[in-house]
Amino acid sequence: MWKPLPENSTQAKIVPTQFIAHTAVDAPGATKLFDYFDNPGVGVESHFWIPNKGRIVQGMDTEVQADANYKGNVRAISAETEDDGDPEANPWTKFQISSLIELGIWAVKEHNIPPILAPAWDKPGFGWHSMWGFSDPIRQIGPITSPWTKAMGKTCPGKVRAWQFRTKVMPEIAASFSTKSIDNKFGTEIVDQVVAELIRRLQD
Repeated sequence: MWKPLPENSTQAKIVPTQFIAHTAVDAPGATKLFDYFDNPGVGVESHFWIPNKGRIVQGMDTEVQADANYKGNVRAISAETEDDGDPEANPWTKFQISSLIELGIWAVKEHNIPPILAPAWDKPGFGWHSMWGFSDPIRQIGPITSPWTKAMGKTCPGKVRAWQFRTKVMPEIAASFSTKSIDNKFGTEIVDQVVAELIRRLQD
């Protein structure tokens, strides 16, 4: 559903090369996040909002800057997700996961974002908000200053949802662009990341 925010007509244009997943830490119950974003005093916005039931709401054109990712704003598409105020106790629903996968596949096709985890904070790919805020981003250990958020040690979207992103969302997005799809340019990087993830699991 297209529900443009006022900033959609005033923010700078961007060429998106990244997709970053967030959690809203909203109040329990139905959340009207766009009413919050629509407040002139807030000064932040996200491109997409995904409630628990999964219906995607878009507030910003993906070629317009949305200020949810600090230094990543100049290149990132952002997607906020409902969590009833506690993302650790409320993993993404199956509907939210499905919507994130749908958006991710669309972002690859529409904006040529490679279907891999971003290898650096300013390199093309996918990630979650706190990904570069820890010396060990997988386990979220050792908070450090992150180029994607001003808040040191911020855990958005939470350990559980970050795990879902790595193990459920990204594999499905990557699988849609196997070595037999598009023009074969993403295949090697996908295989490398899948192998690395398998090795990491064996070592845990």
